[in-house]
Amino acid sequence: MAPDIKRFCQKAVDVAFVVDSSTSIYIEDFKLQITSIHDIVDLFEFGPGKAHFAAVSFSEKVDFKFNFNSFSSKRDVLKAINNITYPGGNLTCTYHGLESMRKKLFHPFNGSRPEVPHVAVVFTDGNTNCGSDSLTSSRAKEETIKEAKIAKKEGFFMFAIGIGPNVNITELKAIASVPYHQFMQTVPSFSTMDTAQIRNFITNYMCTESSKTTPIKNLIICVQTTWFPSHCELICTKDKCLIQPDIIDIVNSNKNSWKADNYSTFVDLKFDALKYKTGTSPPDKDDLKNMTIITKYYPTLPKSFDARDRWEGYIHTPEDQGFCGGSWAFSTAGVVADRVAIQTCGKYTLNLSSYHLLSCATKNDGCKGGSIDKAWQFLNESKGILIPECYEGKPFFSASNCYRSISAVGNFCPDEFLFYIKMGPPYRIDNEQY
Repeated sequence: MAPDIKRFCQKAVDVAFVVDSSTSIYIEDFKLQITSIHDIVDLFEFGPGKAHFAAVSFSEKVDFKFNFNSFSSKRDVLKAINNITYPGGNLTCTYHGLESMRKKLFHPFNGSRPEVPHVAVVFTDGNTNCGSDSLTSSRAKEETIKEAKIAKKEGFFMFAIGIGPNVNITELKAIASVPYHQFMQTVPSFSTMDTAQIRNFITNYMCTESSKTTPIKNLIICVQTTWFPSHCELICTKDKCLIQPDIIDIVNSNKNSWKADNYSTFVDLKFDALKYKTGTSPPDKDDLKNMTIITKYYPTLPKSFDARDRWEGYIHTPEDQGFCGGSWAFSTAGVVADRVAIQTCGKYTLNLSSYHLLSCATKNDGCKGGSIDKAWQFLNESKGILIPECYEGKPFFSASNCYRSISAVGNFCPDEFLFYIKMGPPYRIDNEQY
């Protein structure tokens, strides 16, 4: 009996397509690659806890098509794929495509989920040839091989599809994961290219090859595949799954006033995924000692206090940090926005960009975590932070390319909103805090 293809294709996986658009590929041939991508995506279930997709093309430049978080429905993803246009280009800078895929498409800011498998599907018709970087042909090939090795070392599963008579098999093997018969395929020419066959080649190993359901100790059902040998083990066998039906049953058997249930966001995720829902570490003790102490005390306090009632319309809704361990940035940006609204009596009630903090407060570590005191230090020592419309205009950013000046962001936000919000230094309550 054939395995159920939909069973594994409903699992969480991030798949990025890296497509050659150099001048040797004609428009109609480029469309064949797009058709293959469409057919592959169409076999997956899309959504939270399931598959997400992104795409980029490369020649002498990189053209980002869409990110993992660009769309909320499979229909919109397929529509975006159908609307991909041929950008053209003279050269084949494969290593630029691989590097951009690894560093930018798979950045948490762009929807990449660190807790799910990362897969890249690379389409190319020839050798790396990137004269625009003033590299020799051999040096350019070495850069492609280096980028592929880095991706695989970081845990990426790499499919390599070589089309046409000019494909360099050595380079294609360097891109592909092993075993090659599962991750690499060559096609004699675009005229003989069978998009359905390529779809089946890739999805067979993602979805059905040697797949089987296996109950494990915590009663989670997992799918094992030969091309993802550690997938089930990684998520369910050696690490506790966050959602454990046996525990839910035990809790509900006690007939409490409340009922435990399955929270779909955490289905099939291991316990370590929780760290991407937190991210705030304690402040440094020496930094605490140097903070200003609040000396104003109130002899009596009200029995209850709700800032939303006291300053109605000034308190902002908490922002969803996703699977980014940057709660230190999201919470700080929210508190600062609240204070600005209160201090200006509602003149400015705009949200502030938590991503500005994640990218530019380099004393912290972005989505890997940080402390609130260092976030406030950044707000005091730098120009401040911008509103989301003025910082998130660029599709990709990280601590290594923080936009530090107005001129760097001016093209991405309305002039009337182009201002920085700055705050005073952090403070503490009393000596007991350290």
